[in-house]
Amino acid sequence: QSGMIQFAGFSMAHILLNRIYHGENIALFLDEALNILSFFRKTQNQWSTDCILGQSIVLANLLDRTQHKLDFCCDEIDESQYLDEKETVRTPNAICYYHIFKAQVLYLYNELDLAAISVEKAQKLLAFSSGTIHIATYNFYYSLILIGLQPTASLETRTEDWNQIEANQAQMKNWADLCPDNFLHKYLLVEAEIARISGKWYEAVDLYDRAIESARKYDFTQNEALANELAAKFWLARGKEEFAQIYMRKAHQGYQIWGATRKVKDIEERYPEWCNSKPSLINDPSIDPVTTAKTSTELLDLATVIKASQAISLEIELDSLLKKLMKTAIENAGAQKGVLILEKEGNWVIEAEGNVDSNDVMILQSMPIDSIDVDSQTPLLSVSIVNYVARTQESLV
Repeated sequence: QSGMIQFAGFSMAHILLNRIYHGENIALFLDEALNILSFFRKTQNQWSTDCILGQSIVLANLLDRTQHKLDFCCDEIDESQYLDEKETVRTPNAICYYHIFKAQVLYLYNELDLAAISVEKAQKLLAFSSGTIHIATYNFYYSLILIGLQPTASLETRTEDWNQIEANQAQMKNWADLCPDNFLHKYLLVEAEIARISGKWYEAVDLYDRAIESARKYDFTQNEALANELAAKFWLARGKEEFAQIYMRKAHQGYQIWGATRKVKDIEERYPEWCNSKPSLINDPSIDPVTTAKTSTELLDLATVIKASQAISLEIELDSLLKKLMKTAIENAGAQKGVLILEKEGNWVIEAEGNVDSNDVMILQSMPIDSIDVDSQTPLLSVSIVNYVARTQESLV
């Protein structure tokens, strides 16, 4: 409206970049990015064009819209064209952003050597990107990549890499102290990996869980999934397959919520016996993946079970246990109200009722659902839904 068209373009690009780095569902990002490219080109905004073109290439890969996981291209342009300076002079910080995002994705595919090459290319352009969130992402994945390469590195290289990791963590710790919302989970996850590779497994266990909790608290879905995946690999290496399975299934679900189709498939190929064989919710364009993932019982069971197991270990009194279980289930489902229904002697009965707005849970002492007044303006629950689920034995959202 004011005529500052270039700054409008800068803002549009930064909004999209920030949403990607925050971990919002990426299923719609590529189409959105390609839609706004026409505005950037019309207004001859080279910086915004280059930024979004680079991100679009990596998004296309992550969304499984390229031929294979090492193929980086999109409908608008492929990597060789994008990086060919003879065709056009790209903005250096846009190229830096591209290599950082590509390094992140290659790390997720466990392509550590290729990820390290992308980090090195980004490193040469960091001076053009100071003061942006991309620097923190570079720091985070640079450390994770170096840790991943430690077992195969030479003694001299290990020492150099270790010094770099410590320097990265010193900077990340400073950021985490100033703004834990954005950076604490990153610091904790790298610390967990450091503890793992140093043989401090007890410290690693706690650090993984703290990283997961911090990422979840501030909605960094992709990093919560990554923390779960690394924790799963930690437990698997220690021969604790049961624990590993819980964390890996949570990672699988987290990547589904993020919308990273190719990463979801990557986990399913590596751990087919642990992953649900049902089609992913993110493949159905008629479903809002964020809303559905946060409400579907299929994506809630593990979080509930883990917290419930903690409650069981602390509680002996049945009423107190029921209250904790109800509160946990309601919180994890994002529900307003929850009702616990059990089968007793062939009949379905209500054992407890809870509400998100109250810490109190009403223990109903095996109240038969047949006794509910369905004609009431505010019935306790829908008997028809209960009967349907009881008959079909399927989750219903």
